[in-house]
Amino acid sequence: MISQLLFSPAVLFAGDGAEFGLDDAAAEADLPTAIAGGKTSLIDVLSVAVSAGLTLIGILFFLLILYAGANWMIARGDSARVDSAKDTLERATVGLLIVVGSYAVSRFVFELLLRN
Repeated sequence: MISQLLFSPAVLFAGDGAEFGLDDAAAEADLPTAIAGGKTSLIDVLSVAVSAGLTLIGILFFLLILYAGANWMIARGDSARVDSAKDTLERATVGLLIVVGSYAVSRFVFELLLRN
């Protein structure tokens, strides 16, 4: 009985918002009604989401490169700290290259999908 309730598909009929006054309230409050800069198709929204995610990850790797460089500078000749900073720098650089490559590939793929 419980499995039938949990796993049975539920049909929902969502209105356009006009009957509840949602459109009027959004207009009165000057709220945006479009997501992802006015994009409406699934491909457009996914493109914006993937680009934003890869941008944030790229910023993270760039900050890791700065962190590794700062650690290297303040190591003051301690070979263990220098090696740790080098490892962090190498890994962050490889990660940044992977993210830039992913960004280029995803942008190319989404451009092809958006043309059709």
